[in-house]
Amino acid sequence: PARLINLINQQRVTTLHFVPSMLQAFLQDPAVSTCQSLHRIVCSGEALPVDAQQQVFAKLPQAGLYNLYGPTEAAIDVTHWTCV
Repeated sequence: PARLINLINQQRVTTLHFVPSMLQAFLQDPAVSTCQSLHRIVCSGEALPVDAQQQVFAKLPQAGLYNLYGPTEAAIDVTHWTCV
């Protein structure tokens, strides 16, 4: 996560797409709140735990969180929920 956080900050990345388990690992880094360029975080491929949603809201309040759903084996997202 530290390398990813450095890259986000260096390149001013605005959008991330994670599976929730990677999002959870990313959120554990103490420097995650420095990623102020993030505007949107998209999750798909697994169930998004409520705890991960709450951590995004607490640590990255400027970023929208979008939970997508679809048949994982086809990597197709057919629905989404904007987390609020």
